[in-house]
Amino acid sequence: MSLDVASVLDGTGARAVDGEGHNVSLTASELRLPFSGIAVDSRDVSPGDLFFALPGERTDGHLFASDAANRGAAALVAAHPVTVSQPIRQFVVPDTFTALHDLARYQRARHKATVIGVTGSIGKTTTKEIMASILGTQFHILRNTSNRNTEIGMPLTLLELNDHHDVAVLEMGMYQPGDIALLADIAQPEIGVVTMVAPIHLSRMGTIERIARAKSELVQALPPGGLAVLNADDPWTRAMAVSSGIARPVLAGVAGDADYRAADVEALGLEGVRFTVVAEGRVERFHTRVPGAHNIHAFLAAIAAARRLGMDWADIRDAIAAVTLDVRQRLLRGRDSLIIDDSYNAAPMSMSAALELLRAAPGHKIAVLGDMLELGPDEERAHRQVGEEAARVAEWLIIRGPRTRWIAEAAQRSGLPADRILSADTNDEVVEDVRTVTASLAHWSLLVKGSRGLELEGVVRELEALL
Repeated sequence: MSLDVASVLDGTGARAVDGEGHNVSLTASELRLPFSGIAVDSRDVSPGDLFFALPGERTDGHLFASDAANRGAAALVAAHPVTVSQPIRQFVVPDTFTALHDLARYQRARHKATVIGVTGSIGKTTTKEIMASILGTQFHILRNTSNRNTEIGMPLTLLELNDHHDVAVLEMGMYQPGDIALLADIAQPEIGVVTMVAPIHLSRMGTIERIARAKSELVQALPPGGLAVLNADDPWTRAMAVSSGIARPVLAGVAGDADYRAADVEALGLEGVRFTVVAEGRVERFHTRVPGAHNIHAFLAAIAAARRLGMDWADIRDAIAAVTLDVRQRLLRGRDSLIIDDSYNAAPMSMSAALELLRAAPGHKIAVLGDMLELGPDEERAHRQVGEEAARVAEWLIIRGPRTRWIAEAAQRSGLPADRILSADTNDEVVEDVRTVTASLAHWSLLVKGSRGLELEGVVRELEALL
């Protein structure tokens, strides 16, 4: 953390006050006092942190100022003076949410690191992790962790930027139009990656056109000479090349006109993927240990960014060979069993990719599938398509959630016997069904996947005991 009191005051325009709101003069040594970190939740405060009292839908951060002080916060940023249980420096601003953004914007401007923004309906976390892993072999990298891709989380990540970092790879999420424009305004990315546009969150966004326009906000925010890396195989994303404004668009995919084109893709099951990249007048061969041919677009985007930053092809090849992806999809191995933990979230395309991974897995195949949420009017068709795909891959199907009845119906019509389809009302029932099915199997692989609202990660924790 490279922020001190002076930079916080400069970055936010805050006034230093006492508990009664009177302005306080700070000495030169007080202005140089560094903060060990930034917290927006008093439970996360460590000694020496700066606490932002943010407004919330359910509660107000100002109510937890005393708790932050008790946990050792060195100062707090508040919209008004706060009475606390013990003395603490207070910096008052008109709006703490805006102040957090202003400070992150200020911190970004103080450093010369190249910022890469990554967004898209599907695959942005995987792309961010693959890109950070490859670039990390040559550069010092800052990246988002966990779910820090929002209007709170991404600025918090950006506030960790310091002179040690060469590149920041920042995932940018979206809840509504304008969100990505805001994040891009704060982070000022020089490279923007859009993975794809898919009918995710249609119940909230309304149409896929609105989703595409919202994702394109990243491309529109790039500076003169910036680089927009776009999925050549997704019509909604490649269309952004026409409206990319002043940034240079680069297409990445398997399409014949892609600037970074993948060819001869050879899926090796759980052992990874081999593929050729045709780009810059060269033909380069790669092998990654990351399973799943659906990850090719993430590697292509990473290659385009790496070339932009000056990495040579040999170093990129070595970096790709060394990538181990441990984000939201995990392979949990036992002696004669395997759990593919893809429980973090679900959408139609990621469901298809996960089922393909299950197809490549050894032994008897079991799919535990939950609802895909926020698909809007397309949800029945999407669930039925997953059911058809599951019937071609899985020998047993365990479903959880009201929408999965469409998965079950389609799977049965596609040939999966009815007695191989089990419906569970709770996650505990899912665990019991899996135990029943696997009890008679000597060698099996199991996929767990569903939307976050089902909390299927709890199922995985229980099932690890079976390995």
